[in-house]
Amino acid sequence: MLRPTARQVLVHGQVAAIGARAFDLLMALAERRERVVSKNELLELVWPGVVVEENNLQVHISALRKHLGAAVISTVPGRGYRFAATLLPAAGSTAAADPPDSIAASMAPATLTRPTALSQAAAELLFGREHDLQTLPYLLAAHRLVTIVGAGGIGKTALARAVAGQLQGRFTHGSVFIDLAPLAQPQALLPHMAGVLQQTLQHAIGAGAAVATREALAQALQPVQVLLVLDNCEHLVHPVAELTATLLAQAPRLHVLATSQEPLRLPAEQVYRVSTLALPAGETLAEARAASAVRLFEDRARAADQRFVLDEGNVATVVAICRQLDGMALAIELAAARVPHLGLQGLHDRLGQRLRLLSGGSRETPPRQRTLGAALAWSHALLSAPEQAVLRRLAVMSGSFSPAGAQQVVADGGLDEWAVLDHLGTLVDKSMVAVAAPVWVPLTIAVRGHTAAAACEPHEPHEPREPRLRLLETVRHFALERLAEAGEEAAVRERHLAHMLALAERARTGLTGPDEGAWLNRLDLDRDNLLAAHAWCDHAEDGTARGLRLVSGLLRYWVNRGLLAQGHHACEQALARPGAAALGVLYGDALYVAGRISAYLGRDDEALLRLRASVAQARGCGANGLLVRSLTSLGSVCTSLGEHTAARPYREEALALARQAGSDTLLLTEAAVGLAELERLQGRHDAAQPLYEEGLRHARAHGDRLVTLAILANLSMLALARNAATPAAANADADGDVGHSIEAGSTLTAVVRQRLLDALTIADELDSQRGRLTVLEVCAGLAATQAAWAQALMFDAAAERHIAAMGRRRDTTDLAFLTPLLQRAQAALGVADGAAARAAGRQLNCGDAVDQARRWLLDLGSAAPHRH
Repeated sequence: MLRPTARQVLVHGQVAAIGARAFDLLMALAERRERVVSKNELLELVWPGVVVEENNLQVHISALRKHLGAAVISTVPGRGYRFAATLLPAAGSTAAADPPDSIAASMAPATLTRPTALSQAAAELLFGREHDLQTLPYLLAAHRLVTIVGAGGIGKTALARAVAGQLQGRFTHGSVFIDLAPLAQPQALLPHMAGVLQQTLQHAIGAGAAVATREALAQALQPVQVLLVLDNCEHLVHPVAELTATLLAQAPRLHVLATSQEPLRLPAEQVYRVSTLALPAGETLAEARAASAVRLFEDRARAADQRFVLDEGNVATVVAICRQLDGMALAIELAAARVPHLGLQGLHDRLGQRLRLLSGGSRETPPRQRTLGAALAWSHALLSAPEQAVLRRLAVMSGSFSPAGAQQVVADGGLDEWAVLDHLGTLVDKSMVAVAAPVWVPLTIAVRGHTAAAACEPHEPHEPREPRLRLLETVRHFALERLAEAGEEAAVRERHLAHMLALAERARTGLTGPDEGAWLNRLDLDRDNLLAAHAWCDHAEDGTARGLRLVSGLLRYWVNRGLLAQGHHACEQALARPGAAALGVLYGDALYVAGRISAYLGRDDEALLRLRASVAQARGCGANGLLVRSLTSLGSVCTSLGEHTAARPYREEALALARQAGSDTLLLTEAAVGLAELERLQGRHDAAQPLYEEGLRHARAHGDRLVTLAILANLSMLALARNAATPAAANADADGDVGHSIEAGSTLTAVVRQRLLDALTIADELDSQRGRLTVLEVCAGLAATQAAWAQALMFDAAAERHIAAMGRRRDTTDLAFLTPLLQRAQAALGVADGAAARAAGRQLNCGDAVDQARRWLLDLGSAAPHRH
């Protein structure tokens, strides 16, 4: 909860220890929550008239996320930050027109407010509906019609019952619950509702009164103050909407809470979309028990078998089950009931057949909710034939997708792109398709309006103004069965593969230029789709060639995001398909990518085999660019194996070929830096320096941010190494750094410090874990040169842990720089203190370790701050 007047932030009722600048930053973002706020604008707002380093901004953003949750402030790469929570008037606010002294920020999964005692008790029964139970009473106080909208089986009925129970005392005549699911015909609606109301409110409206028309029922309800709960409206949306409109118009004390898979679409309606249950962020017992989906599973499994205990031994399996079921309450309840018969692992292994597996609900539940398949069949039957066609074709989309992407995959000769867009909008309204990411424009415009969504997938990767959508995995399984039954799967998957291949090939170029950060984020969104498309290459026409093209475009993505195992598996699949070896440069390119990834994974023998084959393929095809890349990487593997003599001719030939080509700055950068690494490792600092500077010039000219980051780190290590040998040479290097504006008289420490801060800025812009860990390693070395022994060992231990977690081995040349410095630190601290420092580093998560390094750099030295 924010208290602007008191300048306080309350988290679970306690005042958070947030500094004055951080609070100013939070308010600046909250007041401009409708848009992205650039870094420069925030610097001017929070530090008016003061020149500060951009890293100060990042430190405060990190501190706010730590206190309030990562979901509160989102980073928009290349643009700035955005307040991602939803602001609501605080509970008890009397007038929307008057700015309250405090406002509640509503977000998922974090919340800044503590539920009332009553709602907390109800939330414990409903598992994870605390925020819903806090928000819905407020909405019902402000609006006379609120509709809880969500997919079938998500828990709308239980939530509506709990809210009605909370509000029982606020209405003179209480609440009346009417289940509409049993009604098959619209004509039955009025008599059914009239009968229930007369029976329940006979003291107020009289039993047996004539209510043969909507107007008569409305007149009978005029003197009544009651909350009317209309449950399961989706199959009677139009008649329910007509009747509700009449009742609200003529019965001024009536409030209606409806549940439906789609809104009633009345002017007075306030739609409240309910989400699935929260899933754990990790797999520890504490993280699992903090998630409502796991708590529901644990409760229902124990109800089915009192011997069931959630513990360290089974928590990973339970988390995996809840994730596969998307946190859908009905699916989790049905799955938990199977634990006594199948065991956890047996249940997990059979979730691929979940529509047949998950059955046997309570006899007290309606038949359509006793099996998962029946619940989905009920929802599916309410769709028109074109809506059913769109839904089943969307099933090939794995993870999330954009409306424009859906148009390209779903449309065919009988269903054009505009029809797909319209039907997609109704599927969102009917809760068969879920919104998977923040909506930057109103959903009805982005999904259904032709103006906002007229273009196909954008050629540039910038943050899309369309929402990302998805099918819940259980809905997707159901839709895939319908797709197979319709005989459309092959044709739809072919369109999906073509769409994803075009994206990967555009990304190949984009990942080496100034839009690299945006492209990385763009590929994050479609990672599951890319892998699904690659899997289809086993069946696709010309699938071998298309698979090679797909994996070859994604090397930078696999490496930067730490997805080496996934990238390795995809490459090996592509290379093993029939006929791959006959495809010349395509095959050689994929060999190069596979070799690079094998080298990162520390599989040197495999890397040598792949890269030597790639070199041979490149020479045979006359592919100069592939030859340069493969020779450079082959030299790198030889260096890692300690075969420096063998490495040198590969690296020198690569640089000579790149210089002959002349115009390709990417090749020049890669080849120059490759040879510089070998020179640095062998102690030839004077030879390494101009090669690094040459690479830096080319990288900056091309806008290659990730390579620029790496070279800044390498130049920093080189300068520190040269200083250890000849201090004067190192300071000359510092003053002469190409492209850097360093004030006269700056010390080597100040220069290295600034390089590392610049590198961290790039890593943040790219959201590059690899880049952050590179800087963390160099910080360990710099700290040792400053006799900051504990920081040196702590930074190194944290880097070592998180590099290993990414599946990567540490760079041989960098370790050669670090090892003597870390040995000095260990000797200076002694065995016990050194072990304690390393233990402290290993306990830090990556974000905290990098934040500590950033703060240490900011505090280091007295160089005048300046912005870049």
